[in-house]
Amino acid sequence: MRTIAKKYPTAVVMLDLGAEQLSENASATVSTVLYWKILQWAGFSKEKKIARLEFTLDRRGIYEEFKTKYRERYNTEWDEIQNDPLIGVARAAEIVPFVLPNDFPTPESFRNLRFDDARNLRDLAQEIIDICIKTARKDNPDIENVIFFIDEAGQYVAPRSELILNLDGLARNLKELGRGKVWIAATGQQTLNEIVEKAAYNSAELNKLRDRFPIAIDLDASDIREITHRRLLEKSEEGRTILLDLYGQYGQALVSHTRLSGTKLFKGDPDAEIFARLYPFLPQHFDLLLELIRTLARSTGGIGLRSAIRVIQDVLVDKNRILGLGATTLADREISTLACVDDFYDSLRADIAKVLPHVVSGVDRSAKIFDGRPVIVRVAKAVAALQPIETFPRNAENIAALLYPALGSQSLVDEVKEALRALTKEEECGLKEDPQSGGYLFLSDAVKPLQKKRNEYVPTSSDFTRTKIQILKEGSSDHQLFRIQPSSKLEGSKEVKAAVKLNRNPVIAGNEDIEFRLEFIDSGIWDEKKNELLVSTASQAELKNSIVLLAKNDDALMDLLSEAIKSSEIVKDTNEGTVDRDVSQFLRAERRNEESSKDLAAAALDRALLDGLFVFRGKPTPVREVGNTLEAAIRNILGIAARDVYRYYHLAPIRLSTDAAEKFLSVERLDRVPAELDPLKLLVKDHGTARINMAHPALTEVLHVFQSKIVDFGGRLQGNYLQELFSSPPYGWTKDTVRYLFAVLLRASEVELYVPGADGPVRTPGSQAIEAVKSTVAFNRVGVSSRDIKPSIEVLDRAAQRLESLFGEEVLPMEENISRAVSRHMPDLTEKIGALPDRLRLLGLSGEDRANQVLGDAADLRKGDAGGAAAILGGKECQFLEEIIWARSLFDALESGAEADVRKATAVLASLDQLESAFPDISKSLLSEIDRDTAKNILLSDRVHERIPELRGIIRSLADKTSVRYLSEKNDLDVAVKNGLNSLESMPEWSKVEDEDRKEIASRLSRGLPETADESNPVRSLHDLVVFRRTLSGLLDELRAKIKNMVPRPPGPEQPEKYDAYLTPEALLGSQQRVIKTKEDLDSLIKALREKLEPLIKDNKSILIRGSQ
Repeated sequence: MRTIAKKYPTAVVMLDLGAEQLSENASATVSTVLYWKILQWAGFSKEKKIARLEFTLDRRGIYEEFKTKYRERYNTEWDEIQNDPLIGVARAAEIVPFVLPNDFPTPESFRNLRFDDARNLRDLAQEIIDICIKTARKDNPDIENVIFFIDEAGQYVAPRSELILNLDGLARNLKELGRGKVWIAATGQQTLNEIVEKAAYNSAELNKLRDRFPIAIDLDASDIREITHRRLLEKSEEGRTILLDLYGQYGQALVSHTRLSGTKLFKGDPDAEIFARLYPFLPQHFDLLLELIRTLARSTGGIGLRSAIRVIQDVLVDKNRILGLGATTLADREISTLACVDDFYDSLRADIAKVLPHVVSGVDRSAKIFDGRPVIVRVAKAVAALQPIETFPRNAENIAALLYPALGSQSLVDEVKEALRALTKEEECGLKEDPQSGGYLFLSDAVKPLQKKRNEYVPTSSDFTRTKIQILKEGSSDHQLFRIQPSSKLEGSKEVKAAVKLNRNPVIAGNEDIEFRLEFIDSGIWDEKKNELLVSTASQAELKNSIVLLAKNDDALMDLLSEAIKSSEIVKDTNEGTVDRDVSQFLRAERRNEESSKDLAAAALDRALLDGLFVFRGKPTPVREVGNTLEAAIRNILGIAARDVYRYYHLAPIRLSTDAAEKFLSVERLDRVPAELDPLKLLVKDHGTARINMAHPALTEVLHVFQSKIVDFGGRLQGNYLQELFSSPPYGWTKDTVRYLFAVLLRASEVELYVPGADGPVRTPGSQAIEAVKSTVAFNRVGVSSRDIKPSIEVLDRAAQRLESLFGEEVLPMEENISRAVSRHMPDLTEKIGALPDRLRLLGLSGEDRANQVLGDAADLRKGDAGGAAAILGGKECQFLEEIIWARSLFDALESGAEADVRKATAVLASLDQLESAFPDISKSLLSEIDRDTAKNILLSDRVHERIPELRGIIRSLADKTSVRYLSEKNDLDVAVKNGLNSLESMPEWSKVEDEDRKEIASRLSRGLPETADESNPVRSLHDLVVFRRTLSGLLDELRAKIKNMVPRPPGPEQPEKYDAYLTPEALLGSQQRVIKTKEDLDSLIKALREKLEPLIKDNKSILIRGSQ
């Protein structure tokens, strides 16, 4: 600047908007602040009224006369009093009538004067230039140039669009009026690009302002390091030698212990020269300190790049007396001591307090709580100093690296980790770990109400049960608990699975024959509860197949569950999308605490269960006796229990193919049955003839049980009943095995089948018998009975009563009457529910197969004039009656409005699943996991008609919450769309786009979303709205590119096409005229043309034949 000023005489005016803004109006325009600065620079008063008077007197050339008269009147110089707003105005009023008698005839006329400037910005700019030139030429008549340096301009104008426009207009007017001789330079704490990114509301205006200042000069950390080294860190040759020796001894450890990770602020390890040059700082200290200063400057406007050196001075020698009495400055410490991040905090404490007051408060509380433990206080200060830099990873390793105190010291990582644990454990400190926001941080006062609410929440017993079930079901990374359903192998062929319950609450539900029942009790009643279970598990039918796992309650476990519940409740009850950043960080920390507490609780549960006791059918077994791990113990005890539960499984321990029974009956002769179709060795040879061995234990047991059930149920048993009977305890055979055994009994003439469509009982292995045992579904509809058994009077009586209850008509207990009643009423009922399977399928409800089964059974019941109805309807248990009543009730419910409820619930839940896949945080706030599971379980149940009111309530609650959320999201979207459209309209190309294209662009932004959510499916409406909101930024980018492409480009001049040869008709045909009368004349002409043109064409030359001129 000195070189420029010497070569081109220039007046330089410097304005610091941060320090010299108008005290009575902190938001005054830049032009106004600059104008009053110019008046003061020119020697005029700081008081506006007096300055205006002085300027007027100077312009009229009577300012010196005014000063002379003042001197004569008051015997002092005017310059001594001109800035006094009280005495200066009063005395000026006494002198003004003598120099401006026509304008101010009396002192009161000036004293009572009130005025406001009404000049436009261009006139004001011209006046500023004139004052500067006139004032500067008093010292140097050759001055023609003016440079205005305006400091802190970016931070001053960024928050308000009118200030931006004023600075833009001022710069433009100074450029136009100065005609190359007036320059304006504006400085800021960060680049205009950074300011534009931060000031979202004024980004369009700031972009224009950026174009007004095309020349940019940026300072970076290396510049600051160089300046700092030259001004503050120069060492003597002796000191430099000492530092190089220290680096030689401890340099490797220094590099290892001060290395940062996960941040761009660390650019590599220092060598010996750099270390000695920058000591007591390291290169990363400068980058970190500069980034910290920049971050604070963006928020406060108080300090910036120019003040980095001042901050370093404070760190070194406490130049501004920031440290307390008795504090040792860095410059006074031992020669091996390094600058640390807590030193930065001490020097910048006041500036951090302006931006993040809660952080400083957190450090103060930590210092009070951990008085006498300096390492913890240093760690708290380190977190506080790093917290303003959102992108810096505040983990234990980086904090330890930045707190490394001196060369030769040991690593502080372990001490820092312990300090962080102590700080996070002490709730009053407010320190939490949130990896999403950079690591450890102090929470603001905004979270105190939430923290109080969390700490005051008292978990209920249902909370503990629900959370414990969730942990048992999900486990953790180290303890799977019951994440995988317990299972074991029986006889090497049957996989046995078990359900799991906590007391009576399902953990892993399922229609399993064996279940684990977990019971946690207090140590004081352990023996009493144990003795009670030894009796009840041996005597009570409901506990016959239950393995009770008895475990002791643990206070530490209850504390962990309480912590998880409290964190879960506070996260669940607070919408993270509507809170500020600090609360959001608190919620993320609580979510992490919930996960951590659940992991620890999973470990505690695993230990408690492993130290527990299995009780099965009156026999106690310590868990650790059957396995070293919980998973192994569960698997082993399940295998032991399975042998007792399925005590007859060993009679047929096989897994047959689905078609084994079919193939067995398809073989015409028993002596030709292959070995793979006789895995149980049921066939024996007697005198060379193959026969079925009815003494085989499997056949003996099946026939014995079958005949006893025939007596109980009367005449005939359904195939589905038999398959369920023998696939359940105490047998556990597969249904394919059951069908195979009955196929063998059929061939042994021990049973007869009643196949749908057959005229009578099937007693031989023919096509109808083969079809009957072909599959599980086919056998379900088959009746099985012993040979020549008739229904008893008890069976007939039961069948008649059931028909009365079903059709409301008295039926006599006689086979003929029972058959007649079925033939009369069943067709109408089956016609009524005939469409039920298709209706269930279209609605997506379960029960289609069941409804088809009901219709099939009803059709079978009527076959043969319903001759077998008495045996079917007269059993002690009649599954068909329950099924037909179910079908009729379900049909009536659908007809009465349940179908509409089901359709709406299905659509809304499907939309909710779609919303969750894209925006899980939104969907969880609309419907709890319990309600969602309940609704889905209702829709999956084939008894949905019994729970329609409950389903309707859940969907209504979901719709109400969704509608409220929709309105909130719609308001946010409208603001975003408006801002987006404004940003498009601010583009220079916008004015060049056709009106029709503008309308099309605006219509793409409006989208036409409704003001309120669709009542039929509000979740789908919310999904569409949120998707549009999240893709708005991309759409705006697309539209900006489209607008730029819409601007037509100026056409370029047409280039004439060039040819290799130009010929005229004369050159081709000669100057003589040629007459064509015959075909020979035409051939001659064509031949002549070919001879002329063919050589040119062979050379790939282009030819233009032009007409004669």
